[in-house]
Amino acid sequence: MEFLLSFIIGFFSGAIPFGFIIAKIKGIDIRRKGSGNIGFANVFRSVGKSEGIIVLILDISKGLLPVLLLNKYCGYYFGMIAGISAMLGHIFTPFLKFKGGKGVATGLGVFIGLAPFSALFSFIVWLLVFLISRYISLGSISAAVALPLFIYLSRFIIRDEYNIFLEILTILVCILVIVMHRSNIKRLIQGKERKLTLRKK
Repeated sequence: MEFLLSFIIGFFSGAIPFGFIIAKIKGIDIRRKGSGNIGFANVFRSVGKSEGIIVLILDISKGLLPVLLLNKYCGYYFGMIAGISAMLGHIFTPFLKFKGGKGVATGLGVFIGLAPFSALFSFIVWLLVFLISRYISLGSISAAVALPLFIYLSRFIIRDEYNIFLEILTILVCILVIVMHRSNIKRLIQGKERKLTLRKK
């Protein structure tokens, strides 16, 4: 029963399409703009910087909150179930015909709840790669690849943060993020991926 409850809470929390909702409030169907993705980067580019930041915060929150809730009332492992379910809900949201985002911001929220120090270091990787390259996708892929390594290293540094089930979950999340970015990887190789500019020219 707790397993099912964790899955349902996580999935439907993650499924709330904040990017679509915020853009729609502005009279824009974000699915028809830019990359067509409902994530914060496309909202940032196609709707506005403030709207993009709002979507980023909300997408992180919908990964973090179910993890914290299930951690507190059902236990850590049910928090893990809620976390991966939130990512799946974001990626395959039933509210938009199962076509959602790529799960990165929601995944960050999940791991802030499950492994905050590893999440912080992974975010630093994302930030550094993005600032150097200006590619959101490359930063996301790099952070996803780095996260399992940070989780593994935490067993020697922050022992309370590590367990084998979390390591397995992190590897699965890494694979999921890479798969969701396969079109971005193709464009990066071809030199056609769009950069995100923080300042207007």
